[in-house]
Amino acid sequence: MTEASAFGVSVHSALAKWGRKEVDSGKMIVDSEQPSMFNEEQHSAFSIPAYRLPTGKAGPGRQHSASGLLEVWNESFVHNVYASKAAADFDRERGEVLMKEFYEWWGREDRKVIGIEKSFKIGLGSCRGGTVCRPREEKESSSVAITGRDDVASLQNDVVISGRFDRVEELIDGTLRIIDFKTTAPRSQEEVDTDMQLSIYALAAEESFKKEVKELVMLYMHEENITEVVTERSDSELKTASKNIQLLLERIGSGDYSPTPSKEKCGKCPYRRVCDASAL
Repeated sequence: MTEASAFGVSVHSALAKWGRKEVDSGKMIVDSEQPSMFNEEQHSAFSIPAYRLPTGKAGPGRQHSASGLLEVWNESFVHNVYASKAAADFDRERGEVLMKEFYEWWGREDRKVIGIEKSFKIGLGSCRGGTVCRPREEKESSSVAITGRDDVASLQNDVVISGRFDRVEELIDGTLRIIDFKTTAPRSQEEVDTDMQLSIYALAAEESFKKEVKELVMLYMHEENITEVVTERSDSELKTASKNIQLLLERIGSGDYSPTPSKEKCGKCPYRRVCDASAL
């Protein structure tokens, strides 16, 4: 594991633990608890209420405070992969700043969390106009040898797309918001609007929760800043995504693994320096 990937694991782990505390207990705004860590000179933007458990819930009131989140971060931080203590301390401190930023983002509205790191499995079948998707039956898929178009159809029936939602919130109107945490540099609105991963999340969430997905959020936690990029998917966009998945399956089934290099794709690929087809 690299230092960069360890930092990403630490962030996801901390926010998952925080989210589970929400699921277990809920949250409510209290009048004020201005954490001492929010020095006015450096962190005036964080002058927001702290949170505590609703009346009757078990647990300490500081569980949903900024200091509580920092405790979770320090418990979650993976330090044993760093080449030096100085490098580990640098990322630990950088993470503390991001947790403060996250806490401020988190406290802007009431939130009803219904899923934290929830796994999903969907298969091709009758949904969205017969293109996607059906919940996977609880049985093992058999391997398929691809020799022709009939076998491609068999592959499409057997293929399961699996993944995991970082965070799922139910909005006040009963629709869903899917949030994906990223520790990479933010992508543009245009890129997020056409991101296949988010389209799959929307399809899977509607199948898993039987509710409409209104918002898809990429929450970038990069350097010492948080950038929220919000998008949505219409019915027609989800149908297009489903068809694109099938086209990819047809290419796999026919043995077509031709590279499709571009500066955008190759720029984010860790193998770009050793790949003969790299566009860079």
